Parts: sequence; C-alpha cells; structure tokens
Amino acid sequence: MVWFPFIFFIITISSLVSAPGDVHLYRSEADFRRGIELPERKVGWKSYLEAQFDDAGNVVNKYYFVRRNKLDRFERFEYDSTSGALSQISVFGADSTLVTCTQFGALEKMSEKFI
Repeated sequence: MVWFPFIFFIITISSLVSAPGDVHLYRSEADFRRGIELPERKVGWKSYLEAQFDDAGNVVNKYYFVRRNKLDRFERFEYDSTSGALSQISVFGADSTLVTCTQFGALEKMSEKFI
C-alpha cells in the first residue's frame, strides 16, 4: 500500500510529459494548410482532421476521421533534434499499419541513387 501513491505520482507525471502541446480541428487538408480551424461544436457527423502540435508549434500527429468519428488514417511527423527541421513523415492506416514513410534531409539516401 505504500507504493500506490508513488506509482500513481509517476504515472501522472509521465502522462503530463507525453501530452501534446495543442490540438486543433480542421474540416479538410486545405483548411489545415490555410489555418482555418473548426470549432469542436461544429464537427458533427462529417469528416474532419485533428492536428496535434508540440510546444514549439510543430505538427506532431495528424488524425483523419471520416463520418461518425471513425479513424481513417494518421500521420506522424518527426523532426531533427539539432536543427528542428522536418526529417520524416510516416503515414499509418487505421489499424496502425505503416503505409508510407518519407524521409527528408541528410538521412535520406535514395535521392542520390535516383538522380
């Protein structure tokens, strides 16, 4: 019983650290690119996307929902730890299977072979 408060404290701290900075809703990809947000009360039964941002304002995850809040796919964005530039975009299906993975920057090796 002595361990219960300690374990609860550790779980609470870890969940706060891993929480995204901001979550914004958009009706479409075009609205996301323009920065036109969707109020939560207007989501309704239509398709929308949810974008999670870190504290630096970078997109971390984008979730695409179709009618009735059913997850269609999601994208995960990874950034270089030194420069902060976008280094990888991974697209996953609704069942968390990797669909595509695109790398940018110095770690990307296929462009030299392609050119």
